[in-house]
Amino acid sequence: MSERLEYSPEIEQGNALVAQIQARNAFLDQPNTINPVPQTVELISNIQNLVNILPDNPQPTNLDQLYLQELKRRLSCEAVSLSNVIATEAAPWEQVIKAYGIPFEDLEVIEPWLENNMDLVKEANRRLFDNATNYVERANVPTGIGSLRARAEQIVENAMGSMNEVVLENLGNRLGVREFIQLYTFGADSTERRSYLNYLSKVLGISTQNVTYMRDGEIYIIPEELISLMGHEGLGHARHNTVTEASQDLPSFLKIRTGPPLQATNESIAQYFEAKFFDYLALHPSAVEKLKFTESFDHIYQRYKDTQLLNTYMNNLYYFAILTLAQSKQEDTSGQAEKISKYSINPSFPRNHINRYRNDWDKATGRLMTHVVSELRYAANPVARIMSSIPKDKVSQAEDLILKGFWTPQGLEQWVDLNLKK
Repeated sequence: MSERLEYSPEIEQGNALVAQIQARNAFLDQPNTINPVPQTVELISNIQNLVNILPDNPQPTNLDQLYLQELKRRLSCEAVSLSNVIATEAAPWEQVIKAYGIPFEDLEVIEPWLENNMDLVKEANRRLFDNATNYVERANVPTGIGSLRARAEQIVENAMGSMNEVVLENLGNRLGVREFIQLYTFGADSTERRSYLNYLSKVLGISTQNVTYMRDGEIYIIPEELISLMGHEGLGHARHNTVTEASQDLPSFLKIRTGPPLQATNESIAQYFEAKFFDYLALHPSAVEKLKFTESFDHIYQRYKDTQLLNTYMNNLYYFAILTLAQSKQEDTSGQAEKISKYSINPSFPRNHINRYRNDWDKATGRLMTHVVSELRYAANPVARIMSSIPKDKVSQAEDLILKGFWTPQGLEQWVDLNLKK
């Protein structure tokens, strides 16, 4: 794609508005700051004024049209998101969905998936239980003990060093791989229970509590957790950030992370590369050998594949349960439980789920709080739709395209489609 240096006045206005949203977020990151309500109201008004004059072209046929349409989508989501954070009451669940740019079609397929896959899930769970003798009981590493914490951190950092070498050797020629490994600091973190990536500090923290366990005085790596971490946080999020930040041929609003409108797409990209990394290692035993796992990768991969269906089920059940709460009133616990129970293999899940969020309701409106409804952003899956709709010889090109730019879900699909048609 040729470098573009100039854009329409509307795009430049949009770039400036998204930069103002970024500046507002940066202000709120500082200590001792208060939500700047008057300035936020003015910003929402300026955003809406631009949205009102932008053309509506749901099916763009070239990049200029796409950038304008994506700007309109993005700013519409940003306005809703900003309105939600200064509102005196919780927003309707549909408004939260709009703020996060979650396609309703991704929510509409959740219940049919549960209906169609319940028997398969039960059978998969039975097979896993039949092999329960293959599992061993595990203990967490007590990171409060200095000597054990140091051992765990050293084991994790050694394992991650080997992982980085394998990725560089096998995937270093792919877009952004070498760059993100050079740019980010990889380190063991014993204070956090979950691994994480911070694009501002350029740190990928590997939680020792997340990727290790103890048995008989020894500390072991949980290999599938380490592989997932590299695939999701590294080859997904970190590479996506690195490629986008280095792109010179995109309007600046597509290179600025501002939060809710982008999260659904960003997670879909990371989930795709997580699964892709597992599949790659399954086809390249020489790469796996250098990772020095204490069990065969065949066992690791089989365990991963066996649990994929169960993970999909548990995620979809969770999304369905969130939707059930969002579409009802807090006091309708019997109705909520009855609906969720239709798809819950574990009889206690409906009760536990309802009680978990018993304090997350807006007392003024009876609506489920925004931060709970926003969990549905993980249900969006534009990348799966993209990859299922293109021929195999276009997969590599599509993978490079999804790494470039911070898009809404629909915008990403149109971006890939237009570029693949060139």
